[in-house]
Amino acid sequence: ELGAHQALELAVEHITTFEPEAVLQALASHGQHWQHSYLKLLLHSDREAASAHVALHISLTAQFEPHALHAFLELSSQTRSGPGRAAARVGYDGGEDDEGHDDDCDGTILGASTGREDGDIDRDNEALAMCRTTGAWHAEAFLLQRQGHLKESVQLLLRELGDVEGAIRVASAVPHGQDLLAGDLGETIAGDALRDARMLSGLLARLGSGGGPPIRGSPGLSPASLLARMPARLEAPRLAAKLAQALDDGQANRDLHSIQLQRLKQAISSVSLRTFATQRRGRAMPAAQS
Repeated sequence: ELGAHQALELAVEHITTFEPEAVLQALASHGQHWQHSYLKLLLHSDREAASAHVALHISLTAQFEPHALHAFLELSSQTRSGPGRAAARVGYDGGEDDEGHDDDCDGTILGASTGREDGDIDRDNEALAMCRTTGAWHAEAFLLQRQGHLKESVQLLLRELGDVEGAIRVASAVPHGQDLLAGDLGETIAGDALRDARMLSGLLARLGSGGGPPIRGSPGLSPASLLARMPARLEAPRLAAKLAQALDDGQANRDLHSIQLQRLKQAISSVSLRTFATQRRGRAMPAAQS
């Protein structure tokens, strides 16, 4: 006699015989957990078949694995033409389930399209409500960013999760030509960091490793500016070490820039000398290639 998971695997292997819709209806009376397990197996086996049930899958993931919802939403937003193992890249179900099955899935799936249609927007709004109900903050921030609510996304990452790195990623993704928005997001990050010692420490570490302001139009996001604005009673962990590292990184970047500039000058000088020698001999110069 087949066990429960073996029966699910058999149904997934023979979807022409066991149609997913019929299987999901049959599993409903046994609990949504089994529907969730079935959809994860189906996602691994047949992404086209799984894409027809993406709304249910999102709902079940929010209910049973809210910690994995962010990764699942990223996976569902990938385009069909994307190469490689999208699930592995975003970390959705990268391990094994309770029965030892590898639930990692490959490819880019779930019917994502290049445009945002009404169905996609409605699905995002439903998923957003689920995120707020289950406390899936990372997933909520991802959806807010996808809907264009960048400031709300940054504030959520900072104030609910203390995720400076995530907030910087959102702010750095602002399209060119919107420097005012990028600067506003950068100021939001700096302002929140200056009210929280651990967040400030993380931001200083990030700026030190990045070698400069990571967001366009945000001069306030620099170690010097943050230190000048730092409240007197705020004690950031290992502040001296992080500032020293930032200074060292800044000096290394200046040295690298100086070396590159010197090499560029040498290359220009060499080209100039060859051009001058050729003209002195009266030889025609070849036409520039377009």
